[in-house]
This record gives sequence, structure tokens and C-alpha cells, in this order.
Amino acid sequence: MFIYLKITDNDTAALVISISHLVQNKMYLSRLPGASFGLLSLQILSFFCNDLCYANPVCTTLNIPLTATANNEVFPIPVGLNYSNPAAISALVQTVLGDANTVYPLIPTTYIGTIVARFCEPTVKIANRSDVVQYFVSGVTENKLYWSGLGYPTGYNGDQYSTIAYASSQGYPTFVIDRIGVGNTSPRPDPIIQEQVNLEEAVNHQLVMMLKAGTAVPGKPSTS
Repeated sequence: MFIYLKITDNDTAALVISISHLVQNKMYLSRLPGASFGLLSLQILSFFCNDLCYANPVCTTLNIPLTATANNEVFPIPVGLNYSNPAAISALVQTVLGDANTVYPLIPTTYIGTIVARFCEPTVKIANRSDVVQYFVSGVTENKLYWSGLGYPTGYNGDQYSTIAYASSQGYPTFVIDRIGVGNTSPRPDPIIQEQVNLEEAVNHQLVMMLKAGTAVPGKPSTS
């Protein structure tokens, strides 16, 4: 899952016409009007690269205090349920899933914790992209490393499977998180009472609003 967010930033790269990635040396080059592509282009770009391109993305790990509240469902939890017993948890899940037509009562549930996120700057600056944040949320069984090829700073087989590396090479900043109950985010919520879709949505809504307000990533401006 990813979300595009528009934030205010005056960075532009008017000279950039197209971008090419030279895998062998991890350099990102821009084709300029009238310039042949290759070493000549590299020499020309030496005058502009400080403002237009980077050799590697610059990433910052963030610890974001957060409070979120949502109306979660009250499931029929057996008295004395052992959360460490896979068979007991599986039986409860099967009961809930097999009873899809039942409308369970709702109860306000609050999560207070610290969301661990990673913000990466783009490796090239492209007008109309440097102010667009791609927000990534992993699935149930993964954490934020899912989006960087299951590793950081280098994923499996380099950057071959890294969504973040690709987005960065296309001029987009990225923001990835460890969801509640996943990775380094803490504390762990109650897996049945708290960790439900409604609360997950509330947490992500808070993070999106913080990104738009400029309070999630130090030094990043607010939404226009």
C-alpha cells in the first residue's frame, strides 16, 4: 500500500529532462539539451550534481510519539484465553471469521506508543516530485524492511527488490513505518482487543496528518 502526499517545497530541477541510472557506479545522470549521454554528460553534470543529484539516498530513522483512538469490535474472547497457545488463538480466529454475519459491539480503544518510521530523500531532484511523499505500509506479516528488499541499508541482492530505492531513483521521497505490533514500534498492543483494522486506520491517519502538518519529519514543510 502506498499513499501520495503533496507537501510544500520550492526545490526544482528545471534542467532535468530525463533520468538514467548507471547501475555499475550508482550514479544518477540527467540528459541535458544538446549533450551526448555518457562520459560527456557526466562531465557536464559535474557543474550541477550538487544541486540536482545524490549518489545514495539519505535516510533518517524516526521515533514518533503518537496517540490514536478508534472504535474496535468486542470479540467473544474465552475466559482465560492463553495468547501463547497457537491452537487457542487459531480457534478464536476461526470462530470470528466463520461468524461474518454477526455484528459485534464497539468500544473506544486507545493506543499510546512510539511509531518507528524511516524517511528517505530522493536520489535525484525532479520538479513536481521532490514535494510528493510516497507513504508505505506493509502487510500483516512484514515490517518496514519489506519495502527495502527485506534489508537496510541494502536489501536482498542489493537494491534489486527495493521499492524505496526505485522510488528514490525516480525523484520521490519515501516514508515507511513499522505498524503497531510490528518491528520496532512499541509498546505491543493487545493482539485481539487493540490490534484491529479500525485502530490501524486511526494510527495511519494520525501519521498522514503529521506528515501534512510538517511534524512527522524534522525540517520538512507542511502541506500547502
